Amino acid sequence: MKLSPNAETYDAMQLALTREIVESILSGLKQAGVSDRAMLEEAAGNIAFSVTAIVDGSAVMELNGESLSPVLTFCHPKNEGEIITAGEGGSWMHEYVFGVLSDILDDGGDEG
Repeated sequence: MKLSPNAETYDAMQLALTREIVESILSGLKQAGVSDRAMLEEAAGNIAFSVTAIVDGSAVMELNGESLSPVLTFCHPKNEGEIITAGEGGSWMHEYVFGVLSDILDDGGDEG
């Protein structure tokens, strides 16, 4: 397996993943009967931020008393066996959550 650091491509991919996570959460909340924008924004934002912080490794986690730090990578869309990485460090999706959420809600809702 080949690791390919590519910050620009990686950032576009993590932004797309963040959007999918936020849209999925919004869809679930709407299916559960949440329709008020303020409630949707608060609940979806809190849930998405927590989930992406876990994936990013920003949340403090342990396994058997030792640090647990996930590192998000993406399969290259054209080259099987190639993995796109951010380069140094992990992802930062949690930083995009509230902007993505506002964009989706301002566009009229989720697409899910």
